[in-house]
Amino acid sequence: MNNRAAIEAGRADYDGASSLLARAIALHEGNGDRQSAAYASILNNMGAVQFRQGLNDKAEQSYMKALSLRLERLAPAHPDIGQSYYNLAKLMIRLGRLEDASGYLEKSLRIRLVCYGSNHLKVRDCEALEKSLRIMLALR
Repeated sequence: MNNRAAIEAGRADYDGASSLLARAIALHEGNGDRQSAAYASILNNMGAVQFRQGLNDKAEQSYMKALSLRLERLAPAHPDIGQSYYNLAKLMIRLGRLEDASGYLEKSLRIRLVCYGSNHLKVRDCEALEKSLRIMLALR
């Protein structure tokens, strides 16, 4: 369901993606699986859909749950943790919580540099967002 939800989100069918992800979450929770990396991935994807729908409070909750699980289950420099930090940084920028965004972005960039090296697209995306964030902070 997680993969099908990604396809729906790619088509901008966020309601369809959200419905599939909600079913996947319910299945994991019904099976007592609230601790796995797979469950964290579903929560992260739900946060991404909620972000696109403008459901910022829900997106933050989903992202934070995913990050918490990932920090418990994965190595400290795992790329999924870097992605969680990046997602939270983007959300914090949207919410105007720029200092929070800066902290999350620093952590994401550190992890992405370790995982991918300085020439990877994910690192360049992070650096570009960091540059934009510095400008936003300077204009405050």
